[in-house]
Amino acid sequence: MKTVKKLFLFAFIISSISSAFCMEKNFSAEQVPLFAPTPSGLGIGDVPTLYKYDGNFIQPFLVGGTYFNGAYESGNGFDFGGVILQGGVAFSVLEKLEFFTSGLVLLDEELIYQLNADAKYSTAFELENGSFLCLGGKARYGFASENYGAFGVDKGTGLGFGALCAFDMEKVNISFSEEYVTSAACGDFVTKGDILKSEVAFSWRPSDSIRFGTWAALNSDFGEYVEGVSKTNFFRAVDSGLEFNTIPFDVPLIISVKFKVLLFVQDLYLDYYTGELGFSYLF
Repeated sequence: MKTVKKLFLFAFIISSISSAFCMEKNFSAEQVPLFAPTPSGLGIGDVPTLYKYDGNFIQPFLVGGTYFNGAYESGNGFDFGGVILQGGVAFSVLEKLEFFTSGLVLLDEELIYQLNADAKYSTAFELENGSFLCLGGKARYGFASENYGAFGVDKGTGLGFGALCAFDMEKVNISFSEEYVTSAACGDFVTKGDILKSEVAFSWRPSDSIRFGTWAALNSDFGEYVEGVSKTNFFRAVDSGLEFNTIPFDVPLIISVKFKVLLFVQDLYLDYYTGELGFSYLF
């Protein structure tokens, strides 16, 4: 727990420093990108996104959720998995760089904590009708106090690098990304297992204060260590779900609701279902 407190202190100090780079501006819902935290920075669901920056920002956030698994161990169809609490901050500088750091606590049969940091660079090329083509790259690292959940899927842990491409339009954002993560199990570089994550996210913004989103991500597993055997599984699991983000008041408070499912392609009796409620405030 001391490590988690240090992370939040670090995030506060960094976000305070970054405010020197932020634009002085009056609040307008149109200027808020309306994206929520993912394992790899701001985005939709579990997928990072790119978009045209309208000035710099600081976005502290707090997320709570719970998950169930379909391992059918109890014979009831679903087993309660645990409670997730996450807090952190995302901020941008120079309207091209986004930094993201968070601490996560998982209350399962025992207490597990996780720390994440992510950096994302993007540049935007203007197309017709106010649309933009955004290209970028990213790097991240996450560490968990112990391995939890299933092997071969992205949990935000490990050392990862990725490339991203997005079409950012007035009301629609479509993002594509590829991320390769080593030591994905818990980020200790001892537990074997790398993953390649192929991702797409789609979001629709019918008004300035509302954004609907959905996503799909294929987790491919390389070098999973099971009973002394290393193996490769190109179709390990599919991660998908729905997200709703809104600014309900005349202040830049973002409320996010997310439902997601993690389905294991070759293991029909292993899957996870998660619901999350998050709050962000934009500076």
